Amino acid sequence: MLLELCIYAVVIVVNIAVGGRLLWKGRSNGARPELLLGAALVLDGVEWVFWLLAMNGPLADTPAANLLGAACRVGIIAHNVCLLLFTRLVFRPQSRAVLGAILGLAAVMISSFVIGVALGDWLGYRSDRVWIWLETVPQLLAYVWTSLESTRHYGRLRKRVVHGLADPVVANRLLLWALYGVTMFATEFVYLVSIGVATYAGEYPFLLDGIMIGFTSLSGVMIWMAFYPPRAYKRWISAGTEVRFG
Repeated sequence: MLLELCIYAVVIVVNIAVGGRLLWKGRSNGARPELLLGAALVLDGVEWVFWLLAMNGPLADTPAANLLGAACRVGIIAHNVCLLLFTRLVFRPQSRAVLGAILGLAAVMISSFVIGVALGDWLGYRSDRVWIWLETVPQLLAYVWTSLESTRHYGRLRKRVVHGLADPVVANRLLLWALYGVTMFATEFVYLVSIGVATYAGEYPFLLDGIMIGFTSLSGVMIWMAFYPPRAYKRWISAGTEVRFG
């Protein structure tokens, strides 16, 4: 349990630290992509805090846990809306259809959350009810979409790197962001499997938490390496490009 909490704490710090720096940068230069991405990462870190407080410590199994669990779900929805808007702004800024789809998904997530809470499902555990799937499936779609868009643009940019027309570190950032989307999708998917098992078996499968921790840890690594890679890593990426294509 201690190791699990420590890993979650590190991921929370990474999300808030990286997201906070992006928010500060976006606020300074008025860049909407940095503002949206920074908000998405900070919200993800904050919702993890709410979830850990709801599930662990003195507030667990108290009425306050329900409020914290609901706050966590609000944070997840807000995180995904920011992520969707960021992906649209970066990769498909002119598409009104995509914007309309994002607003539609946001409305579905929010209304499903409100219905669930109104019917007493504060923590979102009732996987036998349709509202939880209407709330969570759009979240999976957000991670799939940002990963696919990043992968597609990584392939294009990689071709330019070959001819010395693009920065290999920037290209690698797209690859790492695509992998972030994959790890977050995997985390969310395993969580949905867990609550499904809990609903129908009557007992939460804590064994699956280890898998979630693994994917969550990887997501934190991808975020940090994508936006604030160590100098040694950047030299390695650049050197590898020179060896292959120089």
